Amino acid sequence: MTVSDNVENDVAESYLPAGNRKKEGVDKLYANLTDGFELPHDAAQFVIMIFHFSQFFDDVADGDEIKREDLDMNIFNCFVGMNANPFFVTYRMQLLPILDLIILKWQGSDIAERTGRANEKSFMWRAGFYDLLMSVVSLCHGYKKANSMAVDVMNFYAETIEEYKEEFNNG
Repeated sequence: MTVSDNVENDVAESYLPAGNRKKEGVDKLYANLTDGFELPHDAAQFVIMIFHFSQFFDDVADGDEIKREDLDMNIFNCFVGMNANPFFVTYRMQLLPILDLIILKWQGSDIAERTGRANEKSFMWRAGFYDLLMSVVSLCHGYKKANSMAVDVMNFYAETIEEYKEEFNNG
């Protein structure tokens, strides 16, 4: 199994949560989740919702411009979309502690970044989304298959430590 970073999926838009600010990238993400990691539709949709949340709230924290459609999408998915997603409903007791953990890791990383202490550890902690992805793969496929996909999940994180250090100029 190899996950492609340029998979095309013309029908992916119909499977996405409400809203879609970066269609081409999200289409590729959906294709990689369903084709590469063999996740069922509802699991892929859940992961994409969390991806949207993480991008949106990072933009809010950084003071970046927020488009109204992104605000509306994230409000809907926070209160309705995620709670109506069959994968989340089925596995919420396993997923909530993971979501709690990745939020705390992102916040710790963000504090380090804002206070000039960004380093290799904050780089790892800002990538909590991939902890969630690995957990979703495990919930969908079980330990043995998830273990065989672990390196692919790890390599799915595209940012390098060098790019991170350059962004914060204190590595």
